[in-house]
Amino acid sequence: MNQQNNQGKASPGLLDGIQNEVSAENAPLLQFITRHAGFIAGIVLLLLLVLGGMAIWNWYHKGRLKETREELAKINMELKGADRETALAKLAENAPDSTKLFIFMSLGQAAQENGNPILAADAYARAAKLDGDGPLGLTAALGSVGSLLMQGEYVQALALLQELEAKLPQAARSPQLRQMLAEAAAHAGKPELAIKTYEALANEIKTPESAYFRARAEAIAADMKKDKAGDRPESGGGDK
Repeated sequence: MNQQNNQGKASPGLLDGIQNEVSAENAPLLQFITRHAGFIAGIVLLLLLVLGGMAIWNWYHKGRLKETREELAKINMELKGADRETALAKLAENAPDSTKLFIFMSLGQAAQENGNPILAADAYARAAKLDGDGPLGLTAALGSVGSLLMQGEYVQALALLQELEAKLPQAARSPQLRQMLAEAAAHAGKPELAIKTYEALANEIKTPESAYFRARAEAIAADMKKDKAGDRPESGGGDK
C-alpha cells in the first residue's frame, strides 16, 4: 500500500525498513497510533522519533553549554528505563533555560520507550511550550498527542491537534495530522468532525488512500446513526 508524506509517496519497502529499525521499546506506542489513527499515522510517530533524535544529536555538537550537553549525552547513552527518566528529570530541574527544550525532548522519548505515557505527555508538553511554533515545538506537541492517545485522553488529544492545525499554514497541514485529528474526534464523541475531516481528505487526496478515508467516514457515520437510533425512545402505548 502506498504511503504519503509531505514530500510525496514512499514505497512499502521504505516503510517496512523504517519499522524494522524501531526499537522493541517503541513498538507498543507505534502499534497504538497505527491502530487508532490508521496506517498513515504510524509514519508521524516514526518521524517524531527520528527527527527528535537527530535534533538532540546535532545540539550535542553545536551547543555552547558543554557540561550540560555532556551530562545529557551520558544519561541517554548509559542509562535505561526508570533510571534514565529519573536522571533526565533531575537534570532538567537545574539546567539552563536554553538547554531544557532538549532535555524534555529526551525525557519524553525515554518515557515513551519505558511505557510511561503520562510522563511522556507532560515532558513533550513542556518541550512544546519552550519552542512555541518552531519545528521542535511542533514535533514535541505531536509526541504529547501520541502519549495522550495512549492514555485514552481523546478530548485533550483532539484539542491539541486542533491547536496544532490552526498554527500551521494550509500547505503544511499534512494528511497524517488531519487523519489523527479525525480519529481523535471519533473517539472523543465528535463524530461529525471526524466525518467532515475524512470526507475532505477523501476529496483532496488523489491516491488510493482516498478510498480508505471515504470508507472511514462512512463507517463513523454508520456508527453515529446506530447510536442515535439507540437513544431514540421506543414507541408504544405510553403511560395510562
